[in-house]
Amino acid sequence: MPTLSVREVKIRGELRWERKRDTWRPEGFTGRWLCVAAGGDCLIDYANGACDAERELPLNSICSLAMAMQQFIGATGAPEAGVHTHSVAFSSFLLAACTGPIFSVIVVVALPEDEPAELSTAELRLKAVEIHTALKSSEFGEQLEILAGATGQEREDKATSYTLSSCLDANGKELGTPLPPEVASAAREVFATALSWRAAERLAAFLAELPESERREVRRLCLFDTRLETVCTVPNETSSVPPNTTDTLLLKAGEETSRNPSESAESTSVWTWAAESREMAVLCTRTSPFFLGALLFKLPEKSPGGHAPGDPEGEGLISRVSFDHLDHLPIFRGRLEDLALSFCDKLGLPSKPE
Repeated sequence: MPTLSVREVKIRGELRWERKRDTWRPEGFTGRWLCVAAGGDCLIDYANGACDAERELPLNSICSLAMAMQQFIGATGAPEAGVHTHSVAFSSFLLAACTGPIFSVIVVVALPEDEPAELSTAELRLKAVEIHTALKSSEFGEQLEILAGATGQEREDKATSYTLSSCLDANGKELGTPLPPEVASAAREVFATALSWRAAERLAAFLAELPESERREVRRLCLFDTRLETVCTVPNETSSVPPNTTDTLLLKAGEETSRNPSESAESTSVWTWAAESREMAVLCTRTSPFFLGALLFKLPEKSPGGHAPGDPEGEGLISRVSFDHLDHLPIFRGRLEDLALSFCDKLGLPSKPE
């Protein structure tokens, strides 16, 4: 067993502007995808692509690491009910997971030899949520949960004796619970379908379907999470987008919305820089804990920052402004919210009320 060192644990994120340039993101979803019961047994082991390095890892070690990760995260604070996403990076691979009370979906991805300064796991975690939702809501979902739950009684006994080193040194049998053939086949089809598309494809299609008069006002579309990690960004190649355009305004709007829940009373909001700027951000929080946003050109006749003198919303680096800034884009807001709802359906998220 090779020696492993923990590189990074991400439970909740923070915005680190100075470290965004050297960020590694996985290309596609190549890796070893697992469905693991709460008791630690592997229900599904699905290899997507040529993941030779990931296949070399013993299955029992992966499952044990996943349980140790959940145990550590649980010790840092009791999470709310429902599913949650986490990631742990080691020296040569990372684990990203969507964890639930009955079963979890986990992906193991080998890291590049040239160690990057920063890792982004947002797209992997989003896909894990999608697969978890698809498995749970499928025709065989109840049968899968019953089988996974049958191992749950052993969880507390196992957890009390688990340490990270003992898990890695275990030489017992592979942790696995065979599924009925028809359930295993249907479950693998769920993995294959989910891993065949990327969120960026939906954003690109949304942009292409906008009327030309509205599409040319869009600089870029972005999907990111409440940790302020970008899932994907789709620039508008037909618009005169400056080469140095970034997602900074969108991320700042997301940060402000996360910090002040009152700002998210509405499912959609519009933001600008407090100083003079030619850009504004439209942020849709329907997909929380993920944000769907668009960076747009701002009409020059709108006042700097879009707020009246003395308006408290104009304090700080960014300010929230009225929907009047979208008057020249009559259908954009509605279509963006429809796109967000489609992501909610895919991820099994409750849509944020109006």
